Amino acid sequence: MRNSLVGIGATLSDEDGVCVIKDILPGGPLDLSRQAKSGDKIIAVGQGATGEMEDIVGMRLSKAISRIRGKQGSSVRLLVDMAAGGRKTIVLKRDQIKLVGQMASAKAFEVPNGNGTLLLGVIDLPSFYGKNPDGSGSSPSADIEQLINKLKAMGMKALIMDLRKNGGGLLTEAVDISGLFIPKGSVLQVRDSQGRSEDYRDEDEKVAWNGPLIVLTTKLSASASEIFAGAMRDHRRAIVVGDTNTHGKGSVQNIIELSRFDKNLKSAVKVTIQKWYAPSGSSIQLKGVPADIVVPSVYSVLPVSESDLDRPLPWDSVTPTLTKADEGDWLKAKLSDSLIAQLAAGSTRRQSELPEFLTLSRTIDWTKSRQVRKDVSLSLDQRSTERKDDLEFREQVRRELSDYAKKAFKVQDVKLDAAIEQEKKEGPGSAAKSKRASRMRDPLEDDDWPDYDIQLQEAVRIATDWTALLPGASVAAAKETKTK
Repeated sequence: MRNSLVGIGATLSDEDGVCVIKDILPGGPLDLSRQAKSGDKIIAVGQGATGEMEDIVGMRLSKAISRIRGKQGSSVRLLVDMAAGGRKTIVLKRDQIKLVGQMASAKAFEVPNGNGTLLLGVIDLPSFYGKNPDGSGSSPSADIEQLINKLKAMGMKALIMDLRKNGGGLLTEAVDISGLFIPKGSVLQVRDSQGRSEDYRDEDEKVAWNGPLIVLTTKLSASASEIFAGAMRDHRRAIVVGDTNTHGKGSVQNIIELSRFDKNLKSAVKVTIQKWYAPSGSSIQLKGVPADIVVPSVYSVLPVSESDLDRPLPWDSVTPTLTKADEGDWLKAKLSDSLIAQLAAGSTRRQSELPEFLTLSRTIDWTKSRQVRKDVSLSLDQRSTERKDDLEFREQVRRELSDYAKKAFKVQDVKLDAAIEQEKKEGPGSAAKSKRASRMRDPLEDDDWPDYDIQLQEAVRIATDWTALLPGASVAAAKETKTK
């Protein structure tokens, strides 16, 4: 899970055995060459100036990519079928690609509050990436701390950590990021097949943010995301908002190459070697981390969690390493069951009253109906009708989201220094383009989908309610919260 690589600067996909250029990363060798476009097909690869061209049609995508990547500064030749017609050979020099689009990013939301506005921060973390083996690159813990400092300088009153599409990454980074929000303590336990346990702890007393914290999750939030969410929940440090439960991956696997035992064997075996547990002792396996306030996503009805797999490992528990959370004077946003219940009641009311949640509900129902459907008609007329209905539904949702976006909270990007540097070199908007190219789309989304996120907007409202209930909050803000 690295935030940079050496290659040509393109996102590739496999379409019927053909390697297709899906997106071109800004500032990469392919982008700078101006010789290819999205949709073009790479059908052969040659190494250096004279290496034989190797046909990659029908080759597994991972193998094709291994042919295209290589050492920084080395040359690669690509035989490309152009989507517009024709065929040509492109010669590129491989270079380091900084995947800014896969790094942490932030937004500042300005929410009307009494006679003024309240600034709330949102940090989107796509994965728990890490530095490169040579020490270059950056870590998400350092990037998040940088973004927190920038948001604090702007006057941030609450923070939302968006992990909805974060499938995990480096365990050590999950520990380090947890340490940005607690002074010290257990973050997770790891137990191996022999029953030996190890307590992973944060021992750095520095806290980057001690105010209201929300962790936004879905069933796609897995592994390291669940470690962080579980630790924040057990430490009474954050409110978890999102799907009923996270993914539920609480195990660690190791790949054993069988060639170690017999050089003629080319296969490998993946073996589960460890399980991990939240500080409370509860396994993350199968059950995941439950939401304190449920705001469902389309992924809530898709079979994407650990419990949807065949024969998953069972849930269990171990002795807790955290029996009492540190809620001393350092913490400016203490949690209680009554506070969470009050915030949940406000969210439930909005979910029953605001039109956007009817849109979300219909989108979830549409997604579920497509998922459970087992039969596919062989009638062209029926298939055409179904396609027409799907397109009409997509356009209806698009119109509704566009209308909601007109009344959305005002928002501005807060950029990492690395993103700012990228835009200096490659022009304004290059970091945003890289972000769009690497993000995962929801089932209905297409290229020009409206920028209105119903789940995130509700998380911002919950955070706003929370700030109004803090000791010392203005009377006007508290009244406004009660009447929302």
